[in-house]
Amino acid sequence: MRTRVGVLCDRIIEAGWLVALIVVPLFFNVYSSRVFEPDKIVLLRSIATLMAVAWIIKIIDEGWPEGVSWRDGGWKRRLGAVMRVPLVGPTLLLAVVYLVATAFSVVPRISLWGSYQRLQGAYSTLCYMVIALLMMQTMRRTEQLRRLVTILILTSLPIALYGVAQHYRLDPLPWGGDVTSRVAANMGNAIFIAAYLIMVVPLTLARIIRLQAAILTGPADETAASGGGLVRLSWRVGLGALFWVAVGVQFLAWAVLGMERGLAVGLLLIVGLTLVAGYLRRPMARFVLLGAYALILCAQLATILFSQSRGPWLGLVAGLFFFGLLYLFSRRWRTAAVTFVGLAAALVAFLVLINLPGTPLSGVRELPYVGRLAQVFETESGTGKVRVLIWEGAIDMIRADPARTLIGYGPEAMYVAYNPFYPPDLAHYESRSASPDRSHNETFDALVMTGVVGFVAYMLLFGSVFYDGLHWLGLLRGRAQSHLFLALAGAGAVLGVVVPLVVEGTLRFAGVGLPLGFVAGVALYMAASAILGMRARGGEARDEPAGAGEEGGLAGGDLVLMVALLAAIVAHFVEIHFGIAIAATRTYFWTYVALMALVGRRLLTAEPATEAADSERTATPAARYRRG
Repeated sequence: MRTRVGVLCDRIIEAGWLVALIVVPLFFNVYSSRVFEPDKIVLLRSIATLMAVAWIIKIIDEGWPEGVSWRDGGWKRRLGAVMRVPLVGPTLLLAVVYLVATAFSVVPRISLWGSYQRLQGAYSTLCYMVIALLMMQTMRRTEQLRRLVTILILTSLPIALYGVAQHYRLDPLPWGGDVTSRVAANMGNAIFIAAYLIMVVPLTLARIIRLQAAILTGPADETAASGGGLVRLSWRVGLGALFWVAVGVQFLAWAVLGMERGLAVGLLLIVGLTLVAGYLRRPMARFVLLGAYALILCAQLATILFSQSRGPWLGLVAGLFFFGLLYLFSRRWRTAAVTFVGLAAALVAFLVLINLPGTPLSGVRELPYVGRLAQVFETESGTGKVRVLIWEGAIDMIRADPARTLIGYGPEAMYVAYNPFYPPDLAHYESRSASPDRSHNETFDALVMTGVVGFVAYMLLFGSVFYDGLHWLGLLRGRAQSHLFLALAGAGAVLGVVVPLVVEGTLRFAGVGLPLGFVAGVALYMAASAILGMRARGGEARDEPAGAGEEGGLAGGDLVLMVALLAAIVAHFVEIHFGIAIAATRTYFWTYVALMALVGRRLLTAEPATEAADSERTATPAARYRRG
């Protein structure tokens, strides 16, 4: 039974995750010693601790959930049921792995609290998980979900605008490095700002698609198109295409003409949409919001472009591929899905050709921005060489001690344990006094810090995200499809290790090959599903939207949001194997995991509480006793 204290605790918990999603990416302090990451994580830890305290008070006040008893062993059954909940079991398993790795760390104190450089110890990791688990436990209304997604999108706007301002030399702060050619905004590094924004772009795109669908499919279509269904369809397609052309023009204005002109074009688009709303006699609010979100999307993409960070670019490409194919196929638009696969294959071929010497596309290397993508395979100079040398030292660390191979050296312990394995050539590319604290690759980081056990738990978590996400979208049903998914994903991961090993004779590219091979296997499963016309959402593939009620499949806003969340996690998964996960991207990853579980399991309801129910929930125990 709900009480006033319990309701207050729920509100504190919700306020906590909203504040965390705003503060962690947005905050930085130029007057602190580290400016960026440690300050963000200190705030995150404080928020997560407050949320945990509020939850404990709620449990004390309201009691354990029904069916949980410490006396008759009911809690064991409850724990077993919790472990079987999608994405919760892998999360708790990873938490246990981090605690074990911390206990046996070469520097237990640092592994627990975090290093001076990053503060990403076991405590911080558990705080991310606490926020995600409390979301799963307490979020139950669709209005909470809408509020959270809106916060995610709006928080990115000032950050993206700051990046654009840096590129056009409008930044009032005198940073020590060059933040004009490669913007860093308020993250301190060009890779970090792009890594954060690629996780928000899919959500912004999903919000635009939902608003556009609501605008183009309203009952007032006859106002502008009274000539019948064909005319209405042509009007909707034409207006939708015109909108995306205007968005493309706005992005070019942001990228080429300057920040002021980009803002002007964005505002002109909002004015134009307002005039269209007046002409069609529609409510203007949705049209204004559509233009506003288009402005936010263009600012995000412009900052990602100005970062010139190859890893996030590749992550964004992968995320948008998954977004497009997942959305088209889940809506059963098979022809469009097959066409999209062909275009994606052509893009991959283009990226490969511009990276190979002597091809007809070699001249493209000299173009601005595109030239950065032509350096993906360069490992003999620059940052590519540094990464390869660090990976070689990480492999030596993993092989050195069988016990450490199994459980790792501990979170945040690489900085301390790496020196005996430092490759001499690395001193020619970085300061000789510098010792890497990260591998710039999540696979090697997981193996070094938590060992093979931790890496297996880590891959189990991401594998569960992909598997459950596709299942909730209706793209993975039945034993045959499950076996095909596991076979292709597993084969891709194995080939990602074996092929570089056969070609080079070393495992230094295994940290990139394994995750990219895994993602390629999942993408191949989706492409095969689209081309072969596998059943989606329980019905035959055809070029029309599926109904909302078919076999409990997601539909409408839930479907688009699930697609966006999975696409954002794909982008993040690709990016962290070329860079370093930061506080903002870790926080958003665990938030997205929680949202996927909530949306996929249909735990959210739009039903407003009645006045009587509100009164009952907020009544004190004494008052309920008197009424009884």
